Amino acid sequence: MDARFSQSPAPTPPSRPARSGRRVAWPAPYLFALAIAGAQAQAPVTVEQVVAAVDRGDFRGAETAIDVARARADLPADQRQALAFERERMRRIRLDFTLDRAAALAQLRKAVPDLRDAEFDAWDKAGLIERMDIDGQPRYFKRSISNLFRLSAEAAARRAPPVKPFSEGPNEQLNPHHAEILAAARDGATSVAPRRLRVTQSLVVDADAVPAGETVRAWIPYPRAIAGQQEDIRLLGTVPAGGQVAPEGALQRTAYMERTALAGKPTAFSVSYELTVYGRHFAIDPQWVQATPDDPALAPYLREQAPHIVFTPALRAFSREVVGNETHPYRIARRLFEAVDRIPGPARASTRPSPTSATTRCTPATPTAASRPCC
Repeated sequence: MDARFSQSPAPTPPSRPARSGRRVAWPAPYLFALAIAGAQAQAPVTVEQVVAAVDRGDFRGAETAIDVARARADLPADQRQALAFERERMRRIRLDFTLDRAAALAQLRKAVPDLRDAEFDAWDKAGLIERMDIDGQPRYFKRSISNLFRLSAEAAARRAPPVKPFSEGPNEQLNPHHAEILAAARDGATSVAPRRLRVTQSLVVDADAVPAGETVRAWIPYPRAIAGQQEDIRLLGTVPAGGQVAPEGALQRTAYMERTALAGKPTAFSVSYELTVYGRHFAIDPQWVQATPDDPALAPYLREQAPHIVFTPALRAFSREVVGNETHPYRIARRLFEAVDRIPGPARASTRPSPTSATTRCTPATPTAASRPCC
């Protein structure tokens, strides 16, 4: 993106005392706005700079940059859309990170009545209470307190009454199905132990969440065939009837349905289908792993695709820190995988607050498979 700013005099910062600790003398939002105001007439701002501003919580600075860039009549449509996305992303983040420190403390004290401020600060410093500093103010994720008890055994033990251990799914630990896959793959096969499954995914919009008479549209995920992984997909039906399934070639395939909202009644959608899934196993010998070739055909899959895939300065720094001096491609990949796996907390994916409930039911499609794990 090459949005350009008109030249204007740089404002003089007002008198402000410096602060100690992580705070600096001038807040980042003011400095970013100052940089914009003092830019030369031809100084460009990139979408990466706006993304980075949002990522570090400089929402006011990002809003200023977006306003200036979008004021250009000749701004290309794709750049305009990318900037609109960043504005929408900030709106969604604000909806997710709703708690200030006092509210987070009050919420935690409902579960831990004798909570000490020092305990809260220690969990916060360790990254166990999901937080984002927005325009210099700490804002906590609205479900950060309930998530804390999943992330910290110490916090779970302090809860009154203590939290029971969280149960894991059947495939989170080694089980007979994994052993079956390994045994079947000994001859070199990579797709083994097939299962025929019947799946129903449903979504319910709460009563009166949408005004009566308005059309509610739903897109529910629907699988696409992947050879050797999931095949022979057969639609059984949708509620309401007549749902439209995206073409097989769609990479993010969905089933689309719509119906009219009725006063006082929830609006329900569902899609049912059958498919055959396979266990996958690839025996990797690290000594034979080579770096990705410099192949132009791979370029579309390795490059940035703003606004969804952007190699921000923070992401690049994280990669450098994890990889260190390692040069072997297999061990680099393993380091990155293990580093991501160690990141505490659910992914911070900001979404619209949704007055809906969604479920997925997975059952064996035939009685002969009833004794087999289906998911």
